[in-house]
Amino acid sequence: MCEFISWVKKRGKVYFVTGEQLFSEKGQAWVKEHGVSNDDLCGHGTIRLWHGIDNGDGQDEECTNFSTPAAFPDVIVKAIKDDKMRGLGTPKGLLSEPAWAEYKKVQQQAWAEYKKVKQQALAEYEKVKQQAWAEYEKVEQPALAEYKKVQQQAWAEYKKVEQPAFWNLFAIPENRSPLWR
Repeated sequence: MCEFISWVKKRGKVYFVTGEQLFSEKGQAWVKEHGVSNDDLCGHGTIRLWHGIDNGDGQDEECTNFSTPAAFPDVIVKAIKDDKMRGLGTPKGLLSEPAWAEYKKVQQQAWAEYKKVKQQALAEYEKVKQQAWAEYEKVEQPALAEYKKVQQQAWAEYKKVEQPAFWNLFAIPENRSPLWR
């Protein structure tokens, strides 16, 4: 998985993808069509695919230190400032300390709500799963017993035919392997 922000530099030009591009209706259709995972939305593979750049052509670059815009190409700095990267990451260095504290408060509340909903959904799943498993066991036990009964009868019939067939053929010396005649 590549980091936010990643880009490909090729012949002096910087190639990257924005959230604005990827989360548009056209972008979402493209993401689905190409099977791009959420973990690699802004990765080098996606960038190369989006811009038609062959693997090995150009230089893969990335930076996760947002303490200064100087760490990024100007075109990416402009995209960040123009709010075109929305949805691709939440790097701390872009916000002031008070804004970061506000973000963390909202993020933690959202996380707590997510966990609550997830736990409720998991509890419901477990309940349904246990009911389904109990139902399965009710059906599976008699079915397995019937299968074993039929299988044992079929095995007995097979043995009645299989052993005599072999030994009846063996009883005729011409049918034996030359060393056993």
